Amino acid sequence: MKSKHLLLSAIFAIALFWEISSGTVVKADSFNGTSTNSQLTTSQIKQADKYVDVSNNQYVLSDSGKSKLSENTKKVVENQLATVNADIQKNDLVINTETKSLSTQALYVSKAARVKGAARLHSGCYVRAFWWGVRVYFTSNAGVYWFAGKAGNVSTISSLASAIATVTGHEIASTLGEAFGMYVDSFSSQLLNYNKKHKKSKIYTDINYTVGFSFHIYK
Repeated sequence: MKSKHLLLSAIFAIALFWEISSGTVVKADSFNGTSTNSQLTTSQIKQADKYVDVSNNQYVLSDSGKSKLSENTKKVVENQLATVNADIQKNDLVINTETKSLSTQALYVSKAARVKGAARLHSGCYVRAFWWGVRVYFTSNAGVYWFAGKAGNVSTISSLASAIATVTGHEIASTLGEAFGMYVDSFSSQLLNYNKKHKKSKIYTDINYTVGFSFHIYK
């Protein structure tokens, strides 16, 4: 119960899903929102992700990561991995060893989604989970408008976070909402502006569990 309460206390900051063989290509063109949170930051995720391995369907920090990361970064990353690993065991989730994304067994073998390996959240809006947070893919402008509308309204943030947790099977995803509420207007407006600037491209947003977010384009 204490563990579940901890998960539910952090809700929808802003971050999302890797590749279960989706073939998406991330480009350098991106916008990053940052957090003053002393826990896991966007910068720490970027530093640590290459050192996070998968062993026996659990995330582990490699020996190289333990020696090269700062003590503070190592501590917050290992704490995050422990929390996510507990959720993986509790909810029978599966980690894709090549992409390090995680999902339910049903999603892992599903080939129906517009973004392969991702769960459909809404028309034009798909989500995938990772150890650091979630990745939301948009396949239409309507999907962007829907998500921005839900994320930009304090009355619908909690239900949006719950929906992400439901479709991914990842309980910790429900923790996105509370922290996300701190950046409601900022995130929604920046998502809409980023989409407007990239009219001819497909975009996605990465949302981590401690109020960090970024926007990118993919093919």
